[in-house]
Amino acid sequence: MSEQFEKPATHALWSPSFDQRGNFREQIKVGEAVFEKDSNGNAIARLLRVMTVVGYESDYIYLAPIGVQPPPPCSDILADAKAWAAWRNRKACG
Repeated sequence: MSEQFEKPATHALWSPSFDQRGNFREQIKVGEAVFEKDSNGNAIARLLRVMTVVGYESDYIYLAPIGVQPPPPCSDILADAKAWAAWRNRKACG
């Protein structure tokens, strides 16, 4: 992934994965990012997302330094995943 950047990646992009009932399973690495400063001292971020988690897609991305495991998603994301699963399961039943 990081060969897309001029410098080594500094952060990983993580996205949550949920089961059929909307329960959080794990964070999945979906890309990488490079953070640096330009000549004026302004922060610049370059992000490369190379995959999307199938199922409930929250568009929630957690940036963590390379080698650091991200925490579970916040309570709002967890609640939304449960609601989505309930709606999806009701729709599948007719």
